[in-house]
Amino acid sequence: MRTVTSTLLASVSVAVVLTGCTTDRNPTPEPTSDPTVAVSDLQPMTLREALEGPEYGEQVRLSVALVTEGDVPFLCDAVDDSDPEQCADPNVEIVGAPLEDLDLVERSGERSGEVDLIVLLVDEDTAEYVSTAP
Repeated sequence: MRTVTSTLLASVSVAVVLTGCTTDRNPTPEPTSDPTVAVSDLQPMTLREALEGPEYGEQVRLSVALVTEGDVPFLCDAVDDSDPEQCADPNVEIVGAPLEDLDLVERSGERSGEVDLIVLLVDEDTAEYVSTAP
């Protein structure tokens, strides 16, 4: 019985050593769908550029206008000269933006202003607020 146990332990030891020799010391990291990107790597772009460029689900830095229509905030490149102001096309609804923390002006019950934001483009109609750009 001792011979069988000794042989079994020796076989397991050899298998462990061989497994260690064949293991890649620097394994390739698994791809991730995490859209987090260093803010310093993001260059400001227009909404039109963002809608034509990166894939949906990626973070982008937008230097655009923010205009509320009712209680709904929108991002756009240009604002129609109207009272109250309205976003020109293209525009996207921004979800989760802290309007009270942004430098917006109120006029005729609506807020508007230039913003520099990091957002996650969900689709051609919606963006999710991530942060204010530095």
